[in-house]
Amino acid sequence: MKRLISVGVVSLGLVLGTGLSAQAVSDDNSASVPGGGTITSNIWRGSLSSSGNTYRWDYQVSAVYSGAQTVTSIRTKWTLGACMQNSASFTIGVSVDGFTVGAGSSWTCGDVTAYWTNTNGAKSSSWRSTAVAAPSKYYQSNSIWGKNVARVYTKGYAQPKEVTASV
Repeated sequence: MKRLISVGVVSLGLVLGTGLSAQAVSDDNSASVPGGGTITSNIWRGSLSSSGNTYRWDYQVSAVYSGAQTVTSIRTKWTLGACMQNSASFTIGVSVDGFTVGAGSSWTCGDVTAYWTNTNGAKSSSWRSTAVAAPSKYYQSNSIWGKNVARVYTKGYAQPKEVTASV
């Protein structure tokens, strides 16, 4: 089992939306796998909750193979992002830091990517955690977003099959 984290940040000088992304959202997409079966990418993000001076969103991602082939590797790779200002931070509940934007009033958008891979013959790979924006007053309303890329390798096929779901 493997996990990798990466962080990206880009500065924007415009407002991207209003409202607080208060409702839960989800997406799933499937694709046919050479040799038979399907790979499905799932992403779910729960409703925004407020705790002290933070905003929080529970989330879950998964990659699921349905079929008779032997799975040699299955990975769920997810990216969550948001726009912040004034030295605010955004984390996604994995074992490294997320990103912290610089001081100032310009909105800066960034993202954090992580993955989980199973190589033990399992037909699924998943992760559940909580994304946190702090302090909440420096989170840009409705700017949170996410995507999940499911990838599977099956025995006898050198090329993987990937499919993406986004919220």
